[in-house]
Amino acid sequence: MKKIYVFLGPPGSGKGTQAQSLRQSMDCVVVSTGDLLREEIKRETVLGKKIQTVVESGGLVPDELLIAIIEPLVSGLSQEPGAVIFDGFPRTVGQAKQFDQLLSTLGRSIEQVLYFDASLELVLERISGRRICSYCSHTYHVVHVPPKQTNVCDECGHSLIVRDDDQANVVRKRYQAYCDQTAILRSYYEDRCAVIDTSQSLKVITRAVLDTFGCGNRC
Repeated sequence: MKKIYVFLGPPGSGKGTQAQSLRQSMDCVVVSTGDLLREEIKRETVLGKKIQTVVESGGLVPDELLIAIIEPLVSGLSQEPGAVIFDGFPRTVGQAKQFDQLLSTLGRSIEQVLYFDASLELVLERISGRRICSYCSHTYHVVHVPPKQTNVCDECGHSLIVRDDDQANVVRKRYQAYCDQTAILRSYYEDRCAVIDTSQSLKVITRAVLDTFGCGNRC
């Protein structure tokens, strides 16, 4: 049965990059709520239009909208060995409680929570160089994780873009919203939470994450 991990941290803390790295090196399924939300927006559904209004204003998507997307996905998870990483979900204590209840009904629980700690200054520096594939949503950074060819995705060959919600003024709003509504989850998950200091080098951060997954030198 797949073990369930939760990656928490402000936007730009690097949790998505680490999740992608684990997907490549281990038998992992990565569930990015950001990707799920953007896909819903792209499909122009009624739910997607509601989400788009919130995202463009720099706010956090309400609990009921996120749960509506997450529930069928969780119910359909494979029973085979491996790991499932929830990248950026839950985002509120209310979501966390509902998530725990949902997992309990399925006979599951969260194995470990990783909290990626990052200051606003660090987040702004990270996000200013972030690029996203316009087709497959693979994430890069012009300094830390550059593509092999400038502005071209290594995975599918499509062009890389800067997302609207990666603009500095929106990032500041997202960071403050995170501090107001999501940072409290560090206390909620205290007994199963490992804190990752993201001010360190990418190599050190990756090793800390791998150690949490029990990889040691095997990954």
